[in-house]
Amino acid sequence: MSLTKSQLEAAANDIFYLAQEMFAYYSWKTRIEPKLADLSTPLHKMLVQNAVVEAQLMFYRKLNEFFRRPSPRFADDLRSELFGYPATGGFMSDADIEELHKRVAHATTHQAICGPASYEIYDASYAALKHVIPFFTFLSEHFHAAGSSESRGLLGGVDVLRQLWSEWSSLVEPTKQKALNV
Repeated sequence: MSLTKSQLEAAANDIFYLAQEMFAYYSWKTRIEPKLADLSTPLHKMLVQNAVVEAQLMFYRKLNEFFRRPSPRFADDLRSELFGYPATGGFMSDADIEELHKRVAHATTHQAICGPASYEIYDASYAALKHVIPFFTFLSEHFHAAGSSESRGLLGGVDVLRQLWSEWSSLVEPTKQKALNV
């Protein structure tokens, strides 16, 4: 599938949206949940937290798919190769993809049989950002004219992602912190 320059620009915005959503849980835990401490019932907080977690897991799935090879079966899927960026294979293992498929994307008997699962949101966000930041850097250098307002805007957005990562990392136990050196 071949897209026009304006369609690719819109699609790049869609990928940036997925990247910024890597901070949904962090924002929930640090900015929103603390303001709800006086609720008379924890049900409302639990409902929203579950929605935030499941949405973020689906964003990982979408972003991971973006970096995989195109499938002729799904010709309209947005993939990095449409921008001239190589398919890296994604950042999730096949087992993690299957878990998301069975536990989050579809209602299955998997949880009843295997029990609940936990997800390392911080680590998964790190893996996603390690893929998406080089992609945005590539776009700023090869898709947009170097030094153009579009290129500068994209790099400014990457700086915001890095700043958010730095804030989040500062709250993580020092032995578990991950430096985002991309």
